[in-house]
Amino acid sequence: MTIEELKSILKSKAIPDTWYSLDGSLLPDRTVLYRNYDFWEVFYFDERGNTNNIKRFSNEEDAYQYILDVLSNEFDNIKLKNSVDRESPPDTEDNVILL
Repeated sequence: MTIEELKSILKSKAIPDTWYSLDGSLLPDRTVLYRNYDFWEVFYFDERGNTNNIKRFSNEEDAYQYILDVLSNEFDNIKLKNSVDRESPPDTEDNVILL
């Protein structure tokens, strides 16, 4: 997979581009793909400037696949949670059964 293919797949899956940085830019609250000399790093860069869940790869294709998997899983989990929330009846007094 190339970087262009990765971008295309992320776009086709409707994963917001505010969730990631593929050019190494250290923007807060994103999963970052970063070239660090001879290897590639994928990590979450939080609002305080901390790097979390760092994974290192010796080749870019593995890093691309990993970031795609991470973002896809996160996006799918949010979609699933939102669909469950919509299907669940709201907590109101109308739903209370008095015995």
